[in-house]
Amino acid sequence: DWYYSDETLVTLSRVVSTSTPDACAAPCTLSVGRYIDPHGTFGAVLDLPASLPVCPAGRHCVGDPSEGTEGCCLRCADAQYCGLATVALVAHGDASGPAAWNVCPGGHACFDGDMSSRDGAVRECEAGYMCQHNRKMSCAVAHRAALDAGYGDVHAGSYCPPGSSGLRFCPQGSYCPADMSTVLPCPAGYFCPLKTRTPTLRCRGCPPGATEIVVLPFPPYLAALAFGAFVAALYVLVQIYLARRQNAGAAVPALDTAVHLSRNESFLSDSFE
Repeated sequence: DWYYSDETLVTLSRVVSTSTPDACAAPCTLSVGRYIDPHGTFGAVLDLPASLPVCPAGRHCVGDPSEGTEGCCLRCADAQYCGLATVALVAHGDASGPAAWNVCPGGHACFDGDMSSRDGAVRECEAGYMCQHNRKMSCAVAHRAALDAGYGDVHAGSYCPPGSSGLRFCPQGSYCPADMSTVLPCPAGYFCPLKTRTPTLRCRGCPPGATEIVVLPFPPYLAALAFGAFVAALYVLVQIYLARRQNAGAAVPALDTAVHLSRNESFLSDSFE
C-alpha cells in the first residue's frame, strides 16, 4: 500500500525532523518514505526502525541510497507532492536532481494540506477538470478564457474525462455538450465528426454512434418512378413534335390556293382594261 497505516503514521510522527532549513543541513532517513519517481511510478521504502528522523509534509529527504541511509530535508516545489515521510532517491550525478522526483502526476491533484490521511491526498482529476503540475482548472473556464482572449471558439467539441491533464477532442461518432464533462453517442439519423458539440449533420442511414457516413442504396420503387417519369416526358415531346409537323403540312395547300386566287384576280383585272 502506497499510503501508510495508522500505526506507521503514529510512529513516524514521533521522529519528524524539526530542523529543516532550505540548505542541506538537516539529516533525515532514506530508509523510510514514499516517493513518485521521475517516470511517475509510485513507490515506498519502509525499513523500520529508522535511526534518523523523517521529513515533515512539504519537504522530502534527498539522498543517494547507494551511499547510505542518510539524506537531508529539502523544500518541495508547488508542483511536487511531499507528504509526511517523503523521499527522493536521487542517484549521485543525476542531472535531473530532486526536482524530477515526487512531481504530482498529470491528470491528478495533489494537495499538501492534510497528508496524514490514509485515503490518499493524490486523487484522480474528476470529469470536467484538467490537472497538471499540481494545479486543477475547470475545462469550461479554459473554454471561456479562449473566447475572452479573442481566439474564437477553438475548444468547442472538446471534453475532459476523469484523469485529464488537458482538453481532448470529442471522438468521431460522439458529441460533447457545453459542460465538457460528458461524451454522448451521436443520435440515430445524424453523423458526428471529430469535435462535435451539437449534432447537426443529417445522415438518414446512420445508426446511433455511427463513426462513418452510411449511404443507403437507391430504393427500387424510386428507380421505377424515375423511369416512368422519363417515358412520360419523352411521350409528351414526341406528341408536340408530331402536332407541329401536322400543322405545318396543312398550311402548305392553303398557301398555294391563296397564290392561285391572287393570280386569277390579276388576270381578270387586266382583261377589262
